[in-house]
Amino acid sequence: MRILIVDDQPKVRAMLRALLADEDIEFEEAADGEDAVARYVNRSCDLVLMDVRMPVLDGIEATGRIISVDRQAHVVAVTDYDDDDCRREAVQAGCRALFGKDDLMSLRNYVHALLWNRQSGSMN
Repeated sequence: MRILIVDDQPKVRAMLRALLADEDIEFEEAADGEDAVARYVNRSCDLVLMDVRMPVLDGIEATGRIISVDRQAHVVAVTDYDDDDCRREAVQAGCRALFGKDDLMSLRNYVHALLWNRQSGSMN
């Protein structure tokens, strides 16, 4: 499984890599939404972990651009901004789920369930 981690903070990207480390996971990284879209287009990923608030191009707009290129893209928001407006915008852009950065164990469980489903042949 190839995961694209998109966050403007290098420490957050490193923390997500460490949290999700698995021999069957390969990581790509982007520091802003514009870079994320370019990386996704050039090297499609199985999952995109998208921060919402970033410079250059925010995660909501970047998600919309990725979905416009690949309607089957699996993008989830990972953010400090877990409120109703943020959730609505993320879902409207095409995110399949939203995880707060204060609840990364739920994200870990989600990713490992996707990995297990992929290995058993039923990836969403």
